[in-house]
Amino acid sequence: MFSRGSAPYNYILVGLLMVLGTTPLMAAEEGEQSGAEQSPPAEEATPAPSKWDGAAELGFIMNRGNTETETLNAQFRVENTRAKWLHRAEFKVLQASEQETTTAESYELSGRSEYSLDDNDYLFGSLRYEDDRFAGYDRRTTEVVGYGHQYLKREDMTLKGEFGVGSRQSKNTDGSSDSEGIARVGLDYKWQITDTSSFGETVYVEHGENNTYTESVTAVTAKINNSLAMKVSYTIKDNSDPQPGFENTDTRTAVTLVYDF
Repeated sequence: MFSRGSAPYNYILVGLLMVLGTTPLMAAEEGEQSGAEQSPPAEEATPAPSKWDGAAELGFIMNRGNTETETLNAQFRVENTRAKWLHRAEFKVLQASEQETTTAESYELSGRSEYSLDDNDYLFGSLRYEDDRFAGYDRRTTEVVGYGHQYLKREDMTLKGEFGVGSRQSKNTDGSSDSEGIARVGLDYKWQITDTSSFGETVYVEHGENNTYTESVTAVTAKINNSLAMKVSYTIKDNSDPQPGFENTDTRTAVTLVYDF
């Protein structure tokens, strides 16, 4: 056997110390440090950018000769989409005049917000202000909150339905006024027929104790170029209990130019 002072004993001792210096625990620690240095840090998810869209529509008819009548139909819409939110604001005006005297006019300003719960479900809130002399209303304000669901979602076709509750306040042209709670149901159908043509149908019913209001808008749009399109629409507005001297139903056919931006 080797003695403590012998050279072979010293060589064996040095070898044992070198082996002990690379134990599995130390090797694991060195591996973790090496892996931490090599793996890149996880990237933080960036929120979806805010997106703005809008459209302006204009239709104008002027008759001269035996009659002098003018009809103006204009609409303006702007939308903002960000993360789970969609915000929309619209302004509509319809004015008819004869012999330079306004015979009827209608103004509508509305705002709407939607919050997406998932790919098919959302919550919404809407506010609408109307001044519709065609139907005998000096002003009418409607507030609704509710839930919506997308029943059909294809590249060329979508169908959404929604239900909500709210309230409606009306001041009539005869000076009377009323306020009531309402329930609202609606459907919104869109069909992209071709790359340049589309069809849309929007209908909703707002039922209250004093009056049930129904509105249906059917529209066909054909693109002229990337920004300009021709639109033909047919609108039905119905009040179950109209003001004295006014019909239950108004219908309107319009041909307008649409500018998308």
